Amino acid sequence: MVFRSATTPNALVALINATDRNGNAVIAAIHPDRHHQQHRVNFIASVYGKNRERWFIEQIEEGRMLYADKEKA
Repeated sequence: MVFRSATTPNALVALINATDRNGNAVIAAIHPDRHHQQHRVNFIASVYGKNRERWFIEQIEEGRMLYADKEKA
């Protein structure tokens, strides 16, 4: 799943196919289309386990979901 960030304009939050050592789903905060020196990059700001499963439902209810893989969701 991919969501619009609730806290950072033009940023995304992606649920990746991984779990942390506690079994939590891992998300990545992504800042797409940023400039770094002479390059345009998709900057990964952070990657961490999300220990609140309800967070995903809240993002969907708030209309932030941009994409979901129907086979994996």
